[in-house]
Amino acid sequence: MMTAARRLRMPATRPSGAWILLTVVAVTMTQLGTAGASALGAPPGNATWYVDCSAPAGGNGTMAAPFDSLQSANQLTLGPGDQLLFRRGTVCPGMLAPRGNGAPGDPIVIGQYAAGSPFASLPTISGGGTVTAAVWLADMSDVTVEDLQLTNAGNSTGVHRGLYFTSNTGPVSDLTVRDLEVDNVDGDNSFTGGKQGGGIVGQALSSVGRFSNVMIEDNFVHDVSRQGITIYGTTSGSRPPATSPWPQASTGVVIEGNTVQRVQGDGIVPLGTDGAVVQHNLVEQGNLGGYNWLSSSRNCAAGIWAWDANNTLIQYNEVSGMAFGPSTNPSSLNGCDGEGFDADYNQDGTVIQYNYSHDNAGGFILLCTDQSPHRVVIRYNLSVDDNATFNPSPCALVIDPATNNLDGVEMYNNTIVAPTPRVTVELDESLAKMVPPLYGSFEFENNIVDATSPDAANHYFWCGTDCTNNVFSGMPVPSGATNSVTADPQFLLPWLRGSGLWVANAFRLRPSSPALGAGVVAPAGFPPPATHDFFGVPVNTPPTIGFSESADRWAAPAVTAQPASAFYTTGESLDFTAAASGIPAPNVQWQYSANAGATWANVPGATATTLSVGPLNGFVNGWEVRAVFANRFGSAASAAATVRWAATSVLRPSNGATVSGRVILDAAATSGATQVRYELIGAGRGDQVVATGTLTLFGWLSVWNAATVAAGVYSLVAVATFPGGVVSTSAPVTITVGDVSASAKTAS
Repeated sequence: MMTAARRLRMPATRPSGAWILLTVVAVTMTQLGTAGASALGAPPGNATWYVDCSAPAGGNGTMAAPFDSLQSANQLTLGPGDQLLFRRGTVCPGMLAPRGNGAPGDPIVIGQYAAGSPFASLPTISGGGTVTAAVWLADMSDVTVEDLQLTNAGNSTGVHRGLYFTSNTGPVSDLTVRDLEVDNVDGDNSFTGGKQGGGIVGQALSSVGRFSNVMIEDNFVHDVSRQGITIYGTTSGSRPPATSPWPQASTGVVIEGNTVQRVQGDGIVPLGTDGAVVQHNLVEQGNLGGYNWLSSSRNCAAGIWAWDANNTLIQYNEVSGMAFGPSTNPSSLNGCDGEGFDADYNQDGTVIQYNYSHDNAGGFILLCTDQSPHRVVIRYNLSVDDNATFNPSPCALVIDPATNNLDGVEMYNNTIVAPTPRVTVELDESLAKMVPPLYGSFEFENNIVDATSPDAANHYFWCGTDCTNNVFSGMPVPSGATNSVTADPQFLLPWLRGSGLWVANAFRLRPSSPALGAGVVAPAGFPPPATHDFFGVPVNTPPTIGFSESADRWAAPAVTAQPASAFYTTGESLDFTAAASGIPAPNVQWQYSANAGATWANVPGATATTLSVGPLNGFVNGWEVRAVFANRFGSAASAAATVRWAATSVLRPSNGATVSGRVILDAAATSGATQVRYELIGAGRGDQVVATGTLTLFGWLSVWNAATVAAGVYSLVAVATFPGGVVSTSAPVTITVGDVSASAKTAS
């Protein structure tokens, strides 16, 4: 289930046709809104201010006379609904440091406007390496910052940021940072002094500072020092267990859909948070400043991780190209970390799931052994061609197996493919052979470890004393491992490599895979076990080994619910519903046939599982409809459902007839009627059923004794009943019931 799907994307570097159209519309609407604000009586506080740093002179902040500098914009105190907009294609030097607060549901918006060519680049705020940040939101709540380019280049000393939001005087809430390009931020890159600088940084600055409801989404952060995206959510040093309240922590932090490329340090790190969600992000080429972990000037970073944090969810991310350092040569190692992910110490309740890690020089994941227990689950991830499988390391350099170990760390149902899967400490296999006492109760279960090089037998791999029900293919089974499978796991396309979560499909299992149903049930506990695999397929009992629960989930459509034939009366509408299975989920197109299925044509726009047709008339009686389901692996058509007209008419007596005594009643009804009854209306009475017809070759016949009603003028209707409770009432015929006794007297 790649939900997902939200998305992994990098903002376009040039506008598409659709974007141009939207921009033109936005410009038009902005101009109309500006011109009409007074006439429409815009409420106080919903003001729009314009900044054009290319303007020849400063104005009063209107579109016609915009501010020409950040200094003018910084003098504003913004309120709920206010907008501060920068002209596309312009560059403003310095730091934007606005003031004020929005309101829940009515935020301050800081963004862009177009004046002139819609092809103009995003407005740029350039700190020039002389300011704390290109944009600094200090103690501002209910603010959205979007559609800007932020840079802060020119000074590699000191701590600099692209966007910086802080909480000092009290809690800050409801911040949205989206669709920014943050690049070329220079600053201190050191391990000890530079971690508070980078592309997008949030920081609590005091004991009362913290954040709630922070959304950082769809930003493109690249070429920055040191961090890509980082939030320091508290200054509290007393983090409780993940199952206990932590009021000092920042909450509601979501970091999703971002692209982070070429960063000197870490890609994405939430710190001081409880319940942060990091999902659908792409991190490429990080830890570019990685340096010798044994040196006092070491520099260590990983792609995505959490620290001083509880209940962090890290899922559906892709991390690749993390560097280790100047050298990964086993005889001259010089670097630190460089893993795609990190299950560090000083965190609890972390779940790392449904991620794709590949081509990382430092390996798939770092497992810090310090401060036991710290509960973390690594599950249903895909690792391809990472330089190490996992690195169990005393990250704080504390070696005490009784208190510093991997108790509470579970690694299950991952699929790991590499030339030489191995366990290292900072890529050193000899050091890894010294740390088994620090494994504690580490669990390594239901994983596929597939070696693609014959050299795998020459590398070290040990997975602890609770290493069970794993596939070890192309490599020796580690000592102490139980219930291991050594056969080929039978991936669909084991040779496929590339970027994008779609690559994961290549490592699904074939129906003959020995991993199917060969796993052990994950123990209940905290965090609770997964309910579905990487692709959203529910976990079976017993589970399959690896990140893909079921075999060959590429399936052609199969119809699971057929549309039913239905009756209609003139002017009514009908709904037909069908369903089908298939992976990926099939598309649907409804078709109709007017010649009993001899030929079929598409119903325009009918691409939902329910087809609504109408209002209908007799012309379409007998037409058929069907649903055709298709995905790239095949198609399937449902059974045909017939559109059937429900209609009836009175044949005898004729309209205007005078009747008496025994009267023959006859009606016609369209095919499918189950009953026809005759009702008499008029002469001060309500509807009265006077007879029920019997179907014959000549219609629905019945005999009615007119003497049972008083003489007078009546309306006679035939009422036909059809399957599904559909009822059709004929047009009325007028009849006169004569006085039989009076007629007899006249004759005598």
